[in-house]
Amino acid sequence: MRSIRSFLICTTVAILLLLTGKDAVAVTDDLLEIGSTRLRVLFWTIYDCTLYSPSGDYQGVAPGLTLAITYRRNIAASELVERTYDEWRKMELSSPRQADWREIMISLWPDVQEDDELTLRVDEQGFSRFYLNKRFIGVIADEVFTRQFLAIWLAPQTSYPQQRVALLGEKR
Repeated sequence: MRSIRSFLICTTVAILLLLTGKDAVAVTDDLLEIGSTRLRVLFWTIYDCTLYSPSGDYQGVAPGLTLAITYRRNIAASELVERTYDEWRKMELSSPRQADWREIMISLWPDVQEDDELTLRVDEQGFSRFYLNKRFIGVIADEVFTRQFLAIWLAPQTSYPQQRVALLGEKR
């Protein structure tokens, strides 16, 4: 009887570790929320996003700045990458390394399902550390990428100025 109970306890622990992932981390637990918003296009909710920093204030792209995006619909990774490029084109942001970034994003980002959370946290070097559902999935080691990617939401010329205001915690 004791061995069956031990087996069940060990099996339960193993299943929980598999489900939660030993590499799951508390990406934003040491941060304070700056602001949050929801992106809706026509009748569809696309995502909710929240911006965090160590101080709870936006002080530019700096270590600890974190953007968490919770998707409210299924979106293919290729579509996420193309949308990123579309936004950069609209904003007239360019870099000779964008082709390299595209390849990295395609290999790094998965297709997202409804309620998946993709998070970017700026590290001490200004690089982009990505997490999917609080599991580290990789880094894009380029501070120019970090600035251009976050500009999609945070730059004055963003396609969604109302969402920018909400993310930055500004009042209109």
